[in-house]
Amino acid sequence: MSDSLRPADIEMHHRLGIPVDLLGLAKVRRVTDLEARELLSSKHPGDLAGIVYPYPNPDSGQLVNCRLRRDRPEIEDGKPKAKYLSAYGDRRHFYFAPGATALLAHTSVLVVKVESEKAVLAITAAAARADRPILAIGTGGCWGWRGVVGKATSADGARVDEKGPLPDFDRVAWKGRDVVILFDANARTNAKVRAARRALAAELTDRGAKVRIGELPVEADVNGPDDLIGKRGDAALFALVDAAVPVQPETVNELLEDAGLLALTAPVNLHALEQGLRELAGRLRGADALRRATARAAAIARLKAAGVEGPVRLVDSALGTPESEAPASAAIVQDTEAWPEPVNGAAVLNEALALVAKYVVLTRHQAVACILWLVHAFAINAGDHSPILAVLSPLKRCGKSTLLSVLSALADRALHAANATTAVLFRIIENHHPTLMLDEADTWLHDDKAELRGIVNSGWSRRGAVVLRCEGDDNETKTFSTWAPKVIAAIGRLPDTIKDRSVVLQLRRKTPAEKTTPLRSRTLDNEALDLRRQLRRWANDHLDLLAASDPAIPDELNDRAADSWRPLLAIADVIGGAWPTQARAASLALSGQPDDDAGDESIAVQLLGDIVALVADTDDEVIETSVFLKFLHELPDRPWADYRHGKPINGHQLARTLAPFDARPRKARVGARTVRGYPVSDLQDALRRYTGSGQGRFRSEQVEQSNEYGPKVPISEVEQDADVPLRKIDLSPMNTGSVPLVPLPNPDHGGHEPAEAKDAALDFREAGVL
Repeated sequence: MSDSLRPADIEMHHRLGIPVDLLGLAKVRRVTDLEARELLSSKHPGDLAGIVYPYPNPDSGQLVNCRLRRDRPEIEDGKPKAKYLSAYGDRRHFYFAPGATALLAHTSVLVVKVESEKAVLAITAAAARADRPILAIGTGGCWGWRGVVGKATSADGARVDEKGPLPDFDRVAWKGRDVVILFDANARTNAKVRAARRALAAELTDRGAKVRIGELPVEADVNGPDDLIGKRGDAALFALVDAAVPVQPETVNELLEDAGLLALTAPVNLHALEQGLRELAGRLRGADALRRATARAAAIARLKAAGVEGPVRLVDSALGTPESEAPASAAIVQDTEAWPEPVNGAAVLNEALALVAKYVVLTRHQAVACILWLVHAFAINAGDHSPILAVLSPLKRCGKSTLLSVLSALADRALHAANATTAVLFRIIENHHPTLMLDEADTWLHDDKAELRGIVNSGWSRRGAVVLRCEGDDNETKTFSTWAPKVIAAIGRLPDTIKDRSVVLQLRRKTPAEKTTPLRSRTLDNEALDLRRQLRRWANDHLDLLAASDPAIPDELNDRAADSWRPLLAIADVIGGAWPTQARAASLALSGQPDDDAGDESIAVQLLGDIVALVADTDDEVIETSVFLKFLHELPDRPWADYRHGKPINGHQLARTLAPFDARPRKARVGARTVRGYPVSDLQDALRRYTGSGQGRFRSEQVEQSNEYGPKVPISEVEQDADVPLRKIDLSPMNTGSVPLVPLPNPDHGGHEPAEAKDAALDFREAGVL
């Protein structure tokens, strides 16, 4: 390597007050393009020749990293791009100057946090000349104090990077120590740099430091503290450090600028507007009433200036209606603060799947549809249709309300209700824009509630999601929006017009072998909070991409089902991995078959009770439909011999009554004959769930396996980008961090599952897990 610096390199550092002997102690050196590529394992285009600043461990002196300052970085929009590069795969560290070790534990020594290595060396040299102890620490960029700090286990069991404050923080004694953050001069004009500086100040304050902020002057040839020393001398640096002030509240204009609202210009990008308002709301969280009021007024004025329609309503939706004007129901829903950094969509969806599986027994296809619908609720404005998620069951105690509770914890602006009237429903949607979780619909959403049913149906299509009403003493005509994501739970069936606009999940009562965790609201809310924030962030970041998506729709879906699944398939396609295949399989399984009525509950209960003996006594694998009907017709004192208008129950009526219990007639081979009948295994499953029968063949075939410990086959192999942070999952016996799913048919096996996949499918079905 070329260890010697060029005379021009030494002169450049000398102008900044950095002597050559300090450069030698710091082992600063020049490298050629080839040497840089070997050192950094880099394939970056362009010339990489430049100056290398090694990063030593302040305790052992061992080199742990380095950064390259390139001579000729690319220029983009008049600014250098990739001016600094680090070794590929290396974790971030703080930059300490030679001699820093002796100062780490002495809290009486001032710490100055800067961005670049040159600034650290320049301040160290100035402090030595003034015989003033100062510990200068470089972050390697405004956000360089955060990075990969370890490994976490994702929802699918993969090991992924975990981000957070660097471990090097722990090398320094912070409690009671004076710290000055002296970032580059662009902190005055760059909202991202200011945000990083405020976050660093909060981190240091939490560690017990007394933090002050220094502001470099905005003048020619001064970018960092090293430039200030080079231009105006050591005294200017010390004057600036001594004049640093404690962290101050942001001005209102800074709030708007940091939220991106000052940059809005006509025509306004709605995605940017929504992100800006959500960012503003997050920055005002916990602020006093006066601060919120001044920020609200400034935001409304800014939106008006940008030509945004309805600025008052938009700002109040983000910040909340002012207390003086707030109705009693102002807190009826709560906004979700977006996760501060980009997230991996597939990993977040897998975590959400695991959380739902912890509390509710669902089939694989139901779980996939459920989670995709949840993401759609965050990104509803990206599409033209909003499918209703219909959660149905033939009888009570099948987990409907539990599923709604879990979805409510995960959804943005969730409103969980067990009843609604026509007048309330459209006003709630208009005023609060909730994600509606409507339970017990069989008790209030009847066929005779035509007007209420029309409100629910209208929200399926964005174009038609409006109702007209007269309001006030003057009968002023007003429009009300009905555009909102909705979950509707009911026993039995929903009105056909609603069901036709729904993705239907037919829940089943779990068997004693299917174990779920008892739901505790506070525990669930804590588990769901970070996931909800990550879902909000993913939806914010991909709203435009989802809006432009035109996913391929399976031909087997009818037109209305295709429209309902389109936003869900768009989400799956953007997520990638196995999600597109799983989503289309779910669409066919849940919406690609002719509808079956749920039938009358009391008749269904009678039928299940009457066939216990038939199923328990047979040795066949399939009960032929003709045998089934003959058995029912011959039962004394039962309704089957004169089921309808004096005529016995027929095969079609039998199939309709059993369909909600996942017992359907199929063709099968019995010896040399092909017959149509009901698989005994399906009937056994229904009887275990709804009659509690444990006699005959049922007890011996009961599978002792919990909902959490099914086959561990993840929905996708998540390829985690090193720069995408993921929340660490707390693993416990009730939360494995893995979402068990069954492999789909493999085209390499002629369209059929291999034997091991069939075995997994059997375990999956009997265990009742995902």
